[in-house]
Order: sequence, then structure tokens, then C-alpha cells
Amino acid sequence: MQSEHFYSRGKFLLTSEYLVLKGAKALAVPLKYGQSTEIISSQNTQSFECLSFENQKQWFKAIFDSNNLNIIETSEEKSALFIQKLLKAIKVLKPNLSFSKVSKIINKIDFNRFWGLGTSSTIINNLAQWAKINPYELHFSVSNGSAYDIAAANAENPFFYSLNQKTPKFEEIKWDIPFKKQIFFVYLEKKQNSEQSVNQFNKKQTFDSDVKKISDLTNELLNLKEFTKFAQILEEHESIIGNILQKQPIKQNLFSDFKGQIKSLGAWGGDFCMVISSQNSLYVKNYFKQKGFNTLFNYSEIVYEQNINE
Repeated sequence: MQSEHFYSRGKFLLTSEYLVLKGAKALAVPLKYGQSTEIISSQNTQSFECLSFENQKQWFKAIFDSNNLNIIETSEEKSALFIQKLLKAIKVLKPNLSFSKVSKIINKIDFNRFWGLGTSSTIINNLAQWAKINPYELHFSVSNGSAYDIAAANAENPFFYSLNQKTPKFEEIKWDIPFKKQIFFVYLEKKQNSEQSVNQFNKKQTFDSDVKKISDLTNELLNLKEFTKFAQILEEHESIIGNILQKQPIKQNLFSDFKGQIKSLGAWGGDFCMVISSQNSLYVKNYFKQKGFNTLFNYSEIVYEQNINE
């Protein structure tokens, strides 16, 4: 038997949520959490297993026919259908690839799969590495998202990302702001369906002026040294996206008495939000704990940065 291992990082999109699909420049970060994929090969298999683990505990199993990739059995149909769609897309992109020597595909995430950190994007990237195909092509064949999460899966540092006619532009940066200790990420206890959110957004009217303004705000963040200006940019960003979505920004909606600024990340209404405050970390943690939100990370606890001191 032969075994191959691949690993991809999770992600946060800090700016330009939704509008990145319209060409806006986005700021995103890779995370210290991610997913590993092990492909075990043997001789002439008729079927193969796909297993998924969350923090060492198995939560999913499916068996696929090696020839036609039909689902023979599964513990969860929705996840099995996604994996099947992914495997069939790989066959389209690489017709000479055979699954007849695959024995097992074992996926392991080291985070809560409901956090929305990239369970799907990391397996897309891992399987693309294994199949030796372009991960962006594989992404766009199975998803309507921007593919910034594919960039994050391979990133070593924060990065700018933009999309033009499904052509990604990716640039790693040194994001050296002096108040990272005052940036937190809070899980809002509700996983959002990204595909559904994108479909709803595509029905909204957007303007080039919005795309330009959000891109300008993203650029401003790179060399920002003033905390109050950072808070103002987040508030303005929330206002622009809120107007487009016709939704109230999260701070106004849920946390109006919070001493600081709060920005939605990704699909509004769930997953994580970014929080900044001039108050100490104890205030921030206690505030959200009293509101019933117990999963909170400081920036340095969750964001992966390799070259920040170089």
C-alpha cells in the first residue's frame, strides 16, 4: 500500500465579503487551523472509503464505486453527494485519472466543522494537489464562491485577493498593524450556507462605486497605524455591505452596547465576526460570554503568519 499526505489551511475573509465576487479587492488571512487528507492506494479496488474526522473523532463515512463513483453507502447523504460531485469534477478535469487504485481517502480537520473555517475548500485544495490539477479550476467546477479560500489554503501570510472573470489575483502581504492584540474573532453559533448566501447576493443590485469604495477601504488597512481609523473603516465597510444586503450591521443588531467595533465576516448572520476594542481582553471575553458566545480567539491565536518578523 502507498500513502500520500496533503494539508490545507482554513480562512477568514476580513474585507470585501460578497463584493469580492464583483471584482473588489479583498483582505484575507490563512488560519492555524486546517485539514489534512491522506490518500491510501492499493491494487485494483472495486470500491473505496472516504472517512472524515473532527479532532480525531469520525463523523462521516461513505463508500464509492471505483469505476463510476456511485455512492454505495454513506452515513450522511449531503456530505457524500458533495464528495461525489468533487470526485466527478476531478475526472472531468483529468480524464486519465483512475480511482481503481484508491483504497481510502481520510480527511482530518482540527477545528469544529460548524465554524465555517473551510471544511470544503481545504478538501478541494488537498484533492487538487493529489490529482495534480489546478485547485481554482476544481473549485469553480463545484462552487459559486470567489475561491479566496483556495488562496488561503496555500497561503503563508495575510494576502490581498481579487477576481476578474474567474481569474484569481493573489498577493501575500506583511500586514504589520500595531494593535493586533486588540483584534478578536467571535463565533456566532450559527453556521451559514455560503452557496445559498451567494445566490441571494447575486439577486441584489450592486454598483461599481461600491466595489471601488470597498477596494479603497481594503487598501487603507494595509499600512494603518491608528486604532480609531481602523474602527472607522470597519464601520464604513459594514454600512456599505449592509445597504446592499438591506440588513442591519451586526453591532447595531446584536451588540449595540459593546465598547468597540464589530464586523461581520463571510456570509452575514453566522460563522465568525471580527471584533476590535480599546478595552482589555478580559472585557471583550466577558462581554461575549455574558451574551452566550463562548468561542473567541485573539488574532495571534488563530491567524497564521510566517514572515511577519522578517
